[in-house]
This record gives sequence, structure tokens and C-alpha cells, in this order.
Amino acid sequence: IERAVVLGADDHIHPEDLPDEVLEAEHGPEPSTFQAAITATKKRLIVDAYARAEGDHQIAAAALDLHPNSLHRLIRTLGLKDQLTG
Repeated sequence: IERAVVLGADDHIHPEDLPDEVLEAEHGPEPSTFQAAITATKKRLIVDAYARAEGDHQIAAAALDLHPNSLHRLIRTLGLKDQLTG
């Protein structure tokens, strides 16, 4: 929690402010349909923002109203790095 408070982009703690170990921890046998839909939506929004920004990370982060560091963490957590760079 201290890490999230110190490294967070604003006054609220968001999932992307938490360490990868916490985000990747098992929360049950399978993600719920709700969680799967949220993950799919996040991926689609990030890929679309990158396409509109022509691959510019700063512009994509601004379009998503995210701090660039938060966007980097989301990309890593969602496994999008190869899709966005390749």
C-alpha cells in the first residue's frame, strides 16, 4: 500500500499502482465473466489509443487520461507489449 501511495499518479490508489505480484495473484479458479470483460475492454482501449496515437506512448497515455507510468504497468500486466511494438 505504501508503494501505491508513493508511486501513484493521483490521490487514489488504482490497480495499476499495485505491484505486479498482487495483480497477478490468483483470486479464484477462473476470472469471472465480469473480470474477463473488464480485461478485454482495457486491452481494446489501450490498443485503440496506441493506434490513434500512431505508437506514441505519451499521446496514448494522455488520450486514456493515464499517467505514462500507469500505462506502462497496464501494458505489462495485460501482456500487450509484443502486440503494441510488433
